[in-house]
Amino acid sequence: MIVVRFTGGLGNQMFQYALGRHLALIHKRHLRFDVSGYVDDKPDAKTGVRLFGLSSFRVEGEIASRDELEVFQPHRAVGLGGRVVRAIDRCKPLAQRRVIQERMDDRWQFRPELLSSHLADPVCVVGLWHTEKYFASIASTIRSELQVKSAATNENAAMLAEIASTDSVAVHVRHGDNVTVEKAHGALPVSYYQQASQRLQQCVSNPRYYVFSDDPTWAKANLAFLGEAVFVSHNGDEKNHEDLRLMSACKHHIVGNSTFSWWGAWLGEKEGQLVYAPRQYHVAATYTYPDYYPANWTLLPAI
Repeated sequence: MIVVRFTGGLGNQMFQYALGRHLALIHKRHLRFDVSGYVDDKPDAKTGVRLFGLSSFRVEGEIASRDELEVFQPHRAVGLGGRVVRAIDRCKPLAQRRVIQERMDDRWQFRPELLSSHLADPVCVVGLWHTEKYFASIASTIRSELQVKSAATNENAAMLAEIASTDSVAVHVRHGDNVTVEKAHGALPVSYYQQASQRLQQCVSNPRYYVFSDDPTWAKANLAFLGEAVFVSHNGDEKNHEDLRLMSACKHHIVGNSTFSWWGAWLGEKEGQLVYAPRQYHVAATYTYPDYYPANWTLLPAI
């Protein structure tokens, strides 16, 4: 059994699922979802409250039972006992660890030994795993399974048809919790979006912009230079899977500093697709991202 401990919003959950799914296929094991960290029943973009959202997609795997998670409880214990268990586990070879925790130093960096090593059974993987290199060899499987299960209806169905008939460009603006609780991320400056749209218009003669944001009021006030853009706000956080479907249907993408828009662009890969992304994912911190962005995306300065 491969258990994935899910954390964060939908974009993070997709990275976590993609790694877990690949490990399950490699080792021919069942995939289980540890969603015990999700205790709220309503999302809040401004404060960073997220819900488990993969149930809306065609994913393979099941929610883990309490009994299935019991073996991992010593690793989650608070206090000295839990710290000792985790410290001992980190000293073991990868193949002997009951819980594989991504190190902070490894974020945005591919560690191929995770895919090539034998793993304990059961094992729980904990981390963000922000690179397509963990699932590039099964990309078609991941793209198929991260499709919304239900058919689009009403306004979403009409918008999908419109997107298909235009030179559509998905623009994503993460602003809500990036200026409250996720201050290391920070909000991307308007100049980034101006530069991206100028670069895109050199290649696309008649772009039709579709703007997605957790703060649509701010986006509409600050991205007026896009002209007669469509500011998509009818789904809300409760139906963010619908926004992701709309984003991935667009032909081109201007990505925000958000894993949500990363997936909108990656799932929407098409021939001739243009993707612009911020070189500095974190506006207020100095990190490097050696494996986060696909090689064919165009990175632009964001600070």
